[in-house]
Amino acid sequence: MLSIVMAISAIVVAQGSELGDTVKVINNAKQVVITEKRGDIRMRVNGLQNDDDYNYEYRVKQDADGTVTATQTENTNVTFGHPFKRCDPDRTDSHFELFLSDVYVGWGHTGVNAAAQPYIRQHTYEAGILNLIGAGYNFNRNRSRVSLGVGFNWAFYCMKSPYLWGKSDDGHVGVSDLSELGEFKGRHSNLVMRSLQFPLMFNQRIAQHVNLAVAGVMNWNYYANLENRFSIEKTDFKTSTHGLHQRKVSFDVMAIASFKSMGVYFRYAPQSVFNCGYCPELKNRWNLGLIIHGF
Repeated sequence: MLSIVMAISAIVVAQGSELGDTVKVINNAKQVVITEKRGDIRMRVNGLQNDDDYNYEYRVKQDADGTVTATQTENTNVTFGHPFKRCDPDRTDSHFELFLSDVYVGWGHTGVNAAAQPYIRQHTYEAGILNLIGAGYNFNRNRSRVSLGVGFNWAFYCMKSPYLWGKSDDGHVGVSDLSELGEFKGRHSNLVMRSLQFPLMFNQRIAQHVNLAVAGVMNWNYYANLENRFSIEKTDFKTSTHGLHQRKVSFDVMAIASFKSMGVYFRYAPQSVFNCGYCPELKNRWNLGLIIHGF
């Protein structure tokens, strides 16, 4: 505990005045700065242990005629009722919290049935955020948390050249050969799956900055489309086809290891991308990538 009474006494005595009543007592000050310039003495308190924004200044000024004047100013946070508390990773009590975490990008492999392997690339990539908003309960006695969240995922499946993704009138997804249209360039052909995901996660801190997490993820695959871009004879073509028969609900598992906020993750999606019979079989996808995790 720091009392500034003695410092104020020294300021007033230095100006040839007697100290009267106590001016101010400040406990747990972070920094006290006293300056003097041409008879103008200022003492400033910057921050408290529980309030970084707190400022207090006591000023004693002596005029040319010997008159001494003293002023004080104080600035602090204004709160109403119970203020929001700062996030404290060293809290020892169990508590609920809301958070945002787990932005990631990853690359991996997708299982493709033998008949489609000459056309469809088996590598894949994804990006997303696992917990756009998450609600968790912390058991800080052993630094663990159980949480449920909601986020978004974008998964991409690519065609080999010179092929394009295509869809028939009855909704079946298949392959088109771009070389049949003539000489082409700038070919890109992706199947894009957009998902709303709901992770149920258990996170365990095993060292001061090291965390391990496992999660089961339910995906609502609300939108899928085929995106094709290519050029033929200086004419650019860009098409997007939706109305596909993707699997609406699927389940994945994830594992995360992180140091401070940065980490790596592994994701395994065993179920097929499309309902049976509507596309060459794509399943058993796994991705390995980087993640901004945090805890």
